[in-house]
Amino acid sequence: SLARSMLFGGFWGLGHTGSLLAAGLAMILIGSPVPDAWSRWLEIAVAVMLVALGVSAILRRHPRASDRRDPGRARPFTVGVVHGLAGSGAMAIVVLASARSPWVGLAAVGLFGLGSIGGMMAVSAVLALPFARIGGGRMESWARVLVGATSIAFGIYYGFEAA
Repeated sequence: SLARSMLFGGFWGLGHTGSLLAAGLAMILIGSPVPDAWSRWLEIAVAVMLVALGVSAILRRHPRASDRRDPGRARPFTVGVVHGLAGSGAMAIVVLASARSPWVGLAAVGLFGLGSIGGMMAVSAVLALPFARIGGGRMESWARVLVGATSIAFGIYYGFEAA
């Protein structure tokens, strides 16, 4: 449903925002940006996560009734944390370096995070529209396989680009 997808997007955005704020605060306290080697490993973690999510989508192509009722929170939140950490280095460096004070920069990162929560909720709703129209059955099963295969392919591509 659209509401379930928006809830997923909201928790994805919360995880993303939380990790951006944590990285920004760490940079303020340490006085140093995220090392390039860490950024590369975090990007590789995103690639691995995309492959794992794709495999999971294919394996869960026939969702149980309980999958439809409980939207869960841990999975989209964790995806958001990993996603946010991977992009946090470059974004936080730019914001924190251009701000008048580190705390103004951190506030800017927080505002960006609020916007990303809304944006991720909107994107999740738009991507859920076809699934809401399909309404289950064979068509949904094939759509899950297609989405899973796309996630696996993009994860592999992204991993090679990050390495």
